Amino acid sequence: MPAKISVFRALFGTADAGFAWGLAALSGVFAWIFLVDADLSGWRYRRVETVTARVEYCERTEHDVGGPPRRQGGGRGTPIFKHYFAFTDARTGARRSGVSYQTGVCLDPGREVIAEHPPGEPERARIVGQRAKPHSPLIPLLLSLLPAAGLCIAAFVFARLLGRQAKSSPMAPSRRSSSASRERSDR
Repeated sequence: MPAKISVFRALFGTADAGFAWGLAALSGVFAWIFLVDADLSGWRYRRVETVTARVEYCERTEHDVGGPPRRQGGGRGTPIFKHYFAFTDARTGARRSGVSYQTGVCLDPGREVIAEHPPGEPERARIVGQRAKPHSPLIPLLLSLLPAAGLCIAAFVFARLLGRQAKSSPMAPSRRSSSASRERSDR
């Protein structure tokens, strides 16, 4: 009779489980690093109020898209610019300001633009066609699939080991014992 497998060993004690948890942990760290700078607010801007705003100034961020890594001596990719803008809130008449991010384009100071914000939330304004954070959500959301895959593999390994334990358990009915009991009951 095989030894009983502990829950801890089933979750962490096999090579498959170690791989699964390692994949979930390492890729989870990278997903969170990228999620911090990702604009996940697109769902907020389905219904919007628009206002006329004026660009105050533009600056290049440390973020860029594409291009070879700097550590290999390559140039930077396409820069991401941060636009500071101001507008007057139509409801309160208060002066508001905001920031938006755009890849590859730095708008001139003083330029009039259209800004949008969710109804009643002018503090969440952004310039139309730009992002509220430096990066699009595509890469972090794709990276989030890797920790999910690691957790699925870990669950599969755990279920497989518990299944093996259940089959080898003395409490589990076997075919030989059930057929022997049927023969006895027939007599």
